[in-house]
Amino acid sequence: MLLFYRYTLFTACVLFFSTSYAQTNIDEKVDQYTQLMNLNALTLDIDNIIQAQLDEKTIMMDNSAELTSLKEAIKRSLSSKRAQFYYKEYIKEHLSIDTLTDVINFYSSPEVQEMINFDNKVYTTNQQIEKAKFEKQFDIKTVDDDKLELCVMLYQDLNIGGSMISLMKNSIYGVHVGLNSSEIIELKTSEEEVNSQINMIFDHNFSYLLKNDLLKDLLFTYRNVNNYTLRRHTELWSSDIGTYSIQLSSNALDYAFDKMNKDLENHKNL
Repeated sequence: MLLFYRYTLFTACVLFFSTSYAQTNIDEKVDQYTQLMNLNALTLDIDNIIQAQLDEKTIMMDNSAELTSLKEAIKRSLSSKRAQFYYKEYIKEHLSIDTLTDVINFYSSPEVQEMINFDNKVYTTNQQIEKAKFEKQFDIKTVDDDKLELCVMLYQDLNIGGSMISLMKNSIYGVHVGLNSSEIIELKTSEEEVNSQINMIFDHNFSYLLKNDLLKDLLFTYRNVNNYTLRRHTELWSSDIGTYSIQLSSNALDYAFDKMNKDLENHKNL
């Protein structure tokens, strides 16, 4: 009996430490993945979009203690920090170690990291000044046809416009959920009203103008990059693993907003 007890205890310990090690391993891999794909940059604009939406929705109201408290609570729930938490949760719950390793290997490749570095450089102060000058002097007639075609391909492969519109739609809907969770009658809107507002904002004309602006951003980012390198980047993102990685990111961000909205509906953080 004692031998059986010791064997059972040993088996339980092995199972516990194996599970603990596996969890640590997946946590480390998720952190590695989110650092490589730059999750901070992906969620960078969420706080500003939420703040702008709250300001717009409450501009005609007095800043009572109740309203101020509500806005702060919504910003805690709908934040880049919470989005990153749930984004990582999605990866942990929906990807196997093998699949996550494949995605990490893709993002670890020198070509993908080179492209991410190109994007990161644009956010420096000096580059923002250069970008403003570029936009002021921009003339589509002077753009190399091959580079323009490659930037259009990259825009489509990365789903840049679709991802940005989805982020803005999710943010607007999230603020709607947050305001509806309060007891302030003036802030409440119906599902039909918010959907109508979203459809009115994100019409065909908006998508067209956004695409032009984002293509201009790509042309600035790659202005000093030769077309061979740019073509290589389009090939990477149009590959099976590249397409999968883009869809994965989109799904994880949608999941994050769904979870944040549920927090608001359940009055978590409110």
